[in-house]
Amino acid sequence: MGAHAAGAGHFVILGRDDESEPRNSMGIVYIEMRRRGLYLDVPDDVAAYRITFDYLRSQAADTSASARLIGAVRQEISR
Repeated sequence: MGAHAAGAGHFVILGRDDESEPRNSMGIVYIEMRRRGLYLDVPDDVAAYRITFDYLRSQAADTSASARLIGAVRQEISR
């Protein structure tokens, strides 16, 4: 646990990839900030956030490890 690639805030990637017809693809990134949100639709920006998301997903614990961690924290809090 600790710092990670999305340390600057929460984000959501909206849209779809259509490999058969790339012109039908679309992507928007919504970044949640303290007092407002920001939408990015420039393809290079969206691509950068897709890379960040893929990296975060590759670093995330699997379901079993996550469940064990949550259980351990739950026990710690209830003491």
